[in-house]
Amino acid sequence: MGYVAVRGGGKAIEESLKLLEYERVNTSSAWGTDEIEGTFPELVDQVMGEASLYAPRLAALALKQAQGSPDEAVFLLRA
Repeated sequence: MGYVAVRGGGKAIEESLKLLEYERVNTSSAWGTDEIEGTFPELVDQVMGEASLYAPRLAALALKQAQGSPDEAVFLLRA
């Protein structure tokens, strides 16, 4: 599989980031850390395990700040 250059890729990435931020800010019902802990206990456990820190509330908060990305949440929890 080869690499294909696409014109306007930088602009598309910028616009997608703007859309992501708009969706994050303007959602009608933001999830709280209690809801994240209750709904995704395995994901919270995974984040805590990879970050080597037992803190369920902080892991849920990291997931919320990372917009559901476990890798980013682990980084945030370690920090």
